[in-house]
Amino acid sequence: MRLQYTYIITFIVGILTAMPSEASIKLRMASFDVMNMEEGDAYMPWTSRSTDICIKLHKLQADIIGLQDVDSLQLSDIAQGLPEYSVADEKVASGFTHQHTNPLLYNSKVLKLVDRGTFYIADTPDVPAKSWNSNHVSSVFWSIFQHIKTGESFMVANTQWDSIDDNYRQDASILIKIQLSKMTNKTPIVMMGNFAKTSEDIFYNALRSRVFLLKDSWTNAKKVIGTSTVNNLKAPEEDTNTIIDFIFTTPEFTTRKMTIISTKSGEHFLSDHNIIVADMIM
Repeated sequence: MRLQYTYIITFIVGILTAMPSEASIKLRMASFDVMNMEEGDAYMPWTSRSTDICIKLHKLQADIIGLQDVDSLQLSDIAQGLPEYSVADEKVASGFTHQHTNPLLYNSKVLKLVDRGTFYIADTPDVPAKSWNSNHVSSVFWSIFQHIKTGESFMVANTQWDSIDDNYRQDASILIKIQLSKMTNKTPIVMMGNFAKTSEDIFYNALRSRVFLLKDSWTNAKKVIGTSTVNNLKAPEEDTNTIIDFIFTTPEFTTRKMTIISTKSGEHFLSDHNIIVADMIM
């Protein structure tokens, strides 16, 4: 009899082990540097890009889409073209207006926006400023979301870097880790954006250091489709083999697949960047 109980218990444990955890949450995250109108209109007017961009973003069926280098007019057009998404945009300091922002689009049927905010990549993270030889005021926009079905919460941070100065990139990485670690209280984090340089740059190891560990989804994904996140507005875009757009996560996330979606449309490109998509589990 005892032997039978042992077999039964072993069988039940085996079934439970094989079953997927109910707590696991599947999420699709996308990141896309839109290319602002000031730069983009010299190549192709925004009015000729906006509709096709919305079509491509709609097809992703992502839970969250982080946009970088987007003007207010562009964001308005994208939000109008993607009515299935709600927009979380930056809170800015009084009297200061961003030329370009890094908003997050989210599926409000799946996620609830709990909180949001902005800190600046500068000596004064609470005040807009340029530091460390930066060309412009740069920021990190963050939002805390709650998964409606499970009640689990996580943070998504979104940024765009324009400076290639080593001091800026080293100090910016350290600042981001310090700021995020202060805010999260063990909340899982996704950090996405255009970092302007590849993993060979000084920022990469600084951002991935063991203190407040951030994992690179490109190297941790079980499957990667595509080779370049930039296209230089010319074909063939895949030949550059350059990844400067990243999605980093804290260890609570497991990235199953990373995909690069070309922004080529007909004979033209919709942006000088391609879209990156991460399928992950929390």
